[in-house]
Amino acid sequence: MAGSWIVMHRWWITVPVSLAVVLWWAVFLVLVPRAYREGGPSGV
Repeated sequence: MAGSWIVMHRWWITVPVSLAVVLWWAVFLVLVPRAYREGGPSGV
């Protein structure tokens, strides 16, 4: 994420990339473990 800012100094590249990474983390580090803890869709 910092690479786009350091190399190109373009906020319009850095911000969307940062948001995408944060959303990815939120899905796989917060929402998916919560779903498994609650039993998941298939009752796992």
